[in-house]
Amino acid sequence: MSRFNTLSDWLAWMETLHPVEIDLGLTRVYNVARKLELIDPPTAISHSLSGRLSLAGASVFTVAGTNGKGTCTATLSALLSNQSSVGTYTSPHFHHYAERICINGKPVDDELICAAFTAIDQARGDISLSYFEFGTLAALWVFVQQQVECVVLEVGLGGRLDAVNIVDTDIAIITSIDIDHQQWLGNDRDTIAKEKLGIARNTKPLIIAETDLTPALKQAAERYDCQLINRDFFVQTSADQQTVLSHQDRNIPLPNTGLHPNSVSAALVALAKTNRLDDDKTLRESLMSLSVTGRCEQLALNGVDVILDVAHNPAAVKALNTFLAASPIAGQTWFVMAIMSDKDYEQVIDLLANKNARWLVGELKDNARALPSAKLAEALKQKQQQVMCFDGIVDAFDHALTQAKHHDRIVALGSFYTVAAIKDAIKSREIN
Repeated sequence: MSRFNTLSDWLAWMETLHPVEIDLGLTRVYNVARKLELIDPPTAISHSLSGRLSLAGASVFTVAGTNGKGTCTATLSALLSNQSSVGTYTSPHFHHYAERICINGKPVDDELICAAFTAIDQARGDISLSYFEFGTLAALWVFVQQQVECVVLEVGLGGRLDAVNIVDTDIAIITSIDIDHQQWLGNDRDTIAKEKLGIARNTKPLIIAETDLTPALKQAAERYDCQLINRDFFVQTSADQQTVLSHQDRNIPLPNTGLHPNSVSAALVALAKTNRLDDDKTLRESLMSLSVTGRCEQLALNGVDVILDVAHNPAAVKALNTFLAASPIAGQTWFVMAIMSDKDYEQVIDLLANKNARWLVGELKDNARALPSAKLAEALKQKQQQVMCFDGIVDAFDHALTQAKHHDRIVALGSFYTVAAIKDAIKSREIN
């Protein structure tokens, strides 16, 4: 018998099930996965708490990295769906939980997720699972039930101890390495790289798209069957601002849509490595239509250009800056921002500080991790930035819309929660 009948009830209960929100480790999730027969016993390439996904003939792609995971995952999912059925697991979601579990780019039905949760709940016994672990098992259960031909797994945090690492991958991808989540991953890039490289498997291909190699990345590039950026594939921008991936005997134009070209390229190289790269015409059409929610996402509202970006750490903000610099404006930039308190918000401000910018900050209500808007406003004032403080982040965004002129630009950033709140507000107004 199912504990709950609705997805919302399941999710509310899951948030209270485990004593801590983030609890890295594989023992609990591995044991439940084995009870559910979602993964096979360990093989020669497995570690002690992993095994092959119980999907005969399916190819598994696992993506880790500080930034660029979403772009790489979306590229893989879009291109694989041209030729196979593909299940994609990502996090977090923007509007609805089912966005985390997609088949051929479409969220699965709530009823299927509820069925997965019921199976997991009945199998786990007295094993406590975190919200993310429950969701990871649900995604694997759905993919096995639906017998997909390819699986794309996005790491939630780190790699070595992330729940998706109970599955032995056929090809591992590292998009980037930077300082973030120090509480769980370490305080230097090499230590973080070692954590993310935990998704790699002996004898299986590894793609590395990070250009600033740490010792661990250099060792991995020699140890594994590795395709390394600036050694085995190259991303270059021509005089006419066209970015191109050069790999083996192919030169592939990349989309100029704000998506990080290294992450897109990593996905393309992974597909080439598994003989799944489309012909030039199909590939070009797929890439030109490629977009990722919340990554340099461009809208036009009230005649004003709006950019939504989940950039929440210095490396992501640098990429956003590159995108903004490529499209200069005559008017003023309105930054709408809310950010988590454990992020390096002072460096984020340093990277974006602009004499011709105004900042609007607001609270992310009911989010204990969020930095109080008053504290963010004070940090901005110390950098001589013009700033206004609002009760909520949507209030801040609405004020920007009323004040911005046609030649201005609004940039909302700082967190998935920031962008999700603003997108929800926009969507509700479109419906109403």
